[in-house]
Amino acid sequence: MSNRLFGLKVSTLGFSSLGALLLLCAGFLLAAPSQAQSAQDLPASAQSQLKDDDDNGDDDNDDDGESRGGTSTTTTTTTTVTQTTFTDVSTSYWAKDFVYRLSSLNVVRGFPNGQFLPSSALTQAQFAAIVSQAFQQPTIREATTIGSLSRSYWAYQSIQKAYSMGFVNLSKETFNPNQTLTRLELLVQLAQGLGITQVSSGQSVDQLLSVFTDANTIPSEYRVIVAALVERGILVNYPQLRTLNLTQTVTRAEACGFIYQALAYLGRVEEVQSAYIVNTANLTNVSNTSTTTTTGTTTTTGATGTESVSSGDVVTLSNGYRITLLEVSYTSTTSTWRYYMEELPQAQDLSNWVLGLPSCARVVNATPNGELVNPDPNAQISGIKWQPGGGFTVGEFSVTLEGRFAVSQVSVAAKGPDVVVGTLSGPSCNLRS
Repeated sequence: MSNRLFGLKVSTLGFSSLGALLLLCAGFLLAAPSQAQSAQDLPASAQSQLKDDDDNGDDDNDDDGESRGGTSTTTTTTTTVTQTTFTDVSTSYWAKDFVYRLSSLNVVRGFPNGQFLPSSALTQAQFAAIVSQAFQQPTIREATTIGSLSRSYWAYQSIQKAYSMGFVNLSKETFNPNQTLTRLELLVQLAQGLGITQVSSGQSVDQLLSVFTDANTIPSEYRVIVAALVERGILVNYPQLRTLNLTQTVTRAEACGFIYQALAYLGRVEEVQSAYIVNTANLTNVSNTSTTTTTGTTTTTGATGTESVSSGDVVTLSNGYRITLLEVSYTSTTSTWRYYMEELPQAQDLSNWVLGLPSCARVVNATPNGELVNPDPNAQISGIKWQPGGGFTVGEFSVTLEGRFAVSQVSVAAKGPDVVVGTLSGPSCNLRS
């Protein structure tokens, strides 16, 4: 099924064709020092796990600078592909296909401790490293000396190349490699580097952008660029397909989605199926239901007779944890509440988190298994407590209750190590009609 929106097509090359191209460009692709992040680019919590004696930022005793997590190598008739496993990108993670496919092409790499840190903010240096590996765009300007950086900086050459192709800009020959980007900033830089600045499908800009609930937040000077990316199937929106969240800091996982979809549009990689790609098929799946909107939630009735409430309500706690209510689904007798927990860069190891439940609630099932607390001794909240264990960064949690409970506000808390309490949408004792 095509990832294009409104009929735009570009011929698609399979991975075997891409493999041949990679072999021709082997000298470029094996430029590991321009990709591998140093220990200084890790969050403090990750830096503390490293110990090495060759001072190149990896976790081995060689000097190649490469860091790929757990790996195994398989050989095909066209090229050798390294299969990477990151400890924090599971087989159920929403962006796994984007992350692992780009990793297999040496476009992205993980950190020396085996993690990819998908929920961490993407930096300008990391963006430059990714686009310099992913794209071979014509040079539109000469590479220049970056006065604010040492030539030995791990991404120096990548930044120069990204600049010469038009993906990044320098201000008076200075560049802040650790600056993060918003989703809008990344999309604009990606579009400018690829020369995607005009709509060409026959649809108007307003028509293309009308699918988004927050289209009014797009700055007027960038509406055409965003619309041009939409019609080419490059936008990936998680967890809500119709929400752009342009002012939100872009994560490493989200960046992988955008970059992979850009490569798919150019015909450089195979298309993948993801419910979060903004394309005609996914938008039709979202729209082909009976829909009503109340207080920021959308109720849909599917073909099976079950109902779901898509919320996107989110709370960010001061100790660095973000919890999102993804969806509530209803059968004739139960309600299932799906939440997404993220550990942000400033957070420390998560010990546990608690979802407050009303006294009327009876738990039928919880995934993963949780513990009923009444109340939790630390958070003083009665409900269900999950203890993800060491190494947790992101994950989904769900609880099924006996009863079709309406949405209200409940207390949530995360301990890691400090306990912080907040409020988020959750079940009430009121039943839905």
